[in-house]
Amino acid sequence: MNLKTFILILTIGILTITSCRKTEQLQNEQPAEQLKDASLTKLGDPKASPFSFKHVNKAIEIVKERNRVQQNLVDPCDGTGGGGEIYPTHTYVRFAPQNVDQLSALEEAGMELFDVPLHYDIAVEGDWYQDPSLPADAITYQYTLVPYGYPIPNFIPHTILDQLFLFNENAGEELEPDDWTGGGGSCGQQPTDPNNPSLPPVEEVCDYMTTMGTGDPVINATQYLLENCLNPYEVFQASSILSGYSEDDDNGISLLSTCYPPRGRLQVFNNDINAPEPLKGVKVIARNFFKIDYDLTRADGQFQMSKCYKKKASIKVRFANNRATTRGINGVLKVWQYVFPVHHNIGRREKDQLTNIDFTFPRENNPHSDAARKWVAAATMNAIWDADTWNAQNGLATFPHLRIWLSSRITSDASAPMLNYVLKPGIGSTQAIAEVAIVSAIIDKLLLYVPVVGQGAVILKRVIELNKPDVTLRYGGGNMNNTIVSREIYNIMMHEFSHANHYWATVQQNGSAGSQYWWDNIKYVINNGGYGNKGNNGAQRAAVIEAWGFYAGNTSLVSKYSSGIFQSPPAAAAIRLSETRQLENQRNNNAVAISLAGTGNFERYEGWIPCGFLHDCIDVGETNPAASLITDNVNGYTILGVFRPLRFTNTTVQQYRQNLLLQNSNLQATQVNNLVTQYGY
Repeated sequence: MNLKTFILILTIGILTITSCRKTEQLQNEQPAEQLKDASLTKLGDPKASPFSFKHVNKAIEIVKERNRVQQNLVDPCDGTGGGGEIYPTHTYVRFAPQNVDQLSALEEAGMELFDVPLHYDIAVEGDWYQDPSLPADAITYQYTLVPYGYPIPNFIPHTILDQLFLFNENAGEELEPDDWTGGGGSCGQQPTDPNNPSLPPVEEVCDYMTTMGTGDPVINATQYLLENCLNPYEVFQASSILSGYSEDDDNGISLLSTCYPPRGRLQVFNNDINAPEPLKGVKVIARNFFKIDYDLTRADGQFQMSKCYKKKASIKVRFANNRATTRGINGVLKVWQYVFPVHHNIGRREKDQLTNIDFTFPRENNPHSDAARKWVAAATMNAIWDADTWNAQNGLATFPHLRIWLSSRITSDASAPMLNYVLKPGIGSTQAIAEVAIVSAIIDKLLLYVPVVGQGAVILKRVIELNKPDVTLRYGGGNMNNTIVSREIYNIMMHEFSHANHYWATVQQNGSAGSQYWWDNIKYVINNGGYGNKGNNGAQRAAVIEAWGFYAGNTSLVSKYSSGIFQSPPAAAAIRLSETRQLENQRNNNAVAISLAGTGNFERYEGWIPCGFLHDCIDVGETNPAASLITDNVNGYTILGVFRPLRFTNTTVQQYRQNLLLQNSNLQATQVNNLVTQYGY
């Protein structure tokens, strides 16, 4: 079996079989009626481009001549500068990818792809557009700008629509970077994969720009105009007249340079406190024809772009940044659309509306709706931010960029296979790349849970194969098969992100042996359909890995729900208490890996995964000894102190204990040894 087939089987296996949470039993759930709420974009009329190179070239001569006449000069620069040959800055391309391999190659190359032609007005803003000239199930055309001279991949069908000369026409924007080519900081957002063996390599746009070393094309173009004593806005006006372009309803060219920089606030509804919380670290994109800008929301959910729009712009939110990229499967979209990160089109805003954008992502009970997919993606991006905050507060080196797959199917399970790194040459496991037969026997069972059938299932598996998951979450199957609640999403995702931290720490400490350690645990979990029994070979390795995951998930959630808007609500206080009790009151039970038991003061984790042990190393004493039946005399450790020994490839709890003491100068050795014994080791 080749690597391609292996990744396909393994990825689906992890998405549907392995459990990293409290409930390990899967259900063959029948999905609720789907809400077909992914809206369709409708085009308006085509628009001429004021940035078309042929028009800008003529406009430059018109403005130069006007300046000569007005200033009575042979050279408007009066010999102080200017001149030089002018070239286009960008190529406007329409790609026609024939399969998901080609589509993924474009997306992975860092291109800003749009399914609508960029030179058209938009009559109705939606999430997706399907070109009517193509079959309904075909991949629709993808439109983008690439830097002039970029080697457009010939093996992907495409049409060059125009050559452009993009510049910043508004005063004060002279040094605003080009977001089409990554000048705005979009480089390096995703882990670099080996080239898809089925295709020739597609050069990343950012890599091309770095190699060329010519600088930012939009800034360079703007500086060219200024050095030639040309007002960029006057050139834009002249080019608009030549091309017939207008942003005004009356088809007149505005002589005013008044413009509106997009800014506002995004939030996501938190149903634990029945109120919205700021949406952090998501990419907000503004576009009007060929002018594009973006910003990332900050801790307060606010964003503010640097470029101005004279009349209108379409606003889109993408649930991706340099820390994570989300993709979500719910059966609503066409299967090839899952190549792209989860996104939401807020729609067109005009003039003053652009400076006061306020949007909250609502929670939707039906997990198979597109609204639920976006809500979960929003909560996931917040969890990434919160995990980074928690790691920084506790001195933990954080994980690299993660590809996160969200699915509405089956139960609310999750996993952190870290496949983009476990299978990456150099730091990955050579055995993982070579050892492929362990999951082939269960492929038929796995196919039962794929949310599409027939050719669609084949395409979906290929999409997942090309965009291998590092972290997965199934967010359906909560109470009454509804979308799981905010508390569950944050706990589960912080649990999985702590695994990502753990994996990355073992790689940094041990190189490829760290990936092998992770791969051995993946095999164990697959072979046992979960955590297995305590006496199984490999169970204690899983116990060490999961002890940290459960501890970190609960503890980081307590941290999140203790500050900001979560400080006062009684519901948040109750959740803090509950998450702490689960750890504080844990009882050893050799018959079960991990489960929730008890209520009220006696609420607790129960099982042989010793997450309570890590908690007991840090807290002071037992608040309710009758609940846990544990005598806890350890209190001298920190979160960093219990994490440091995880950098080593601990295959047993006793090995972790030894490294815990070694990494912390044998702090409270007698008490630690006694505590480990009480947890059944």
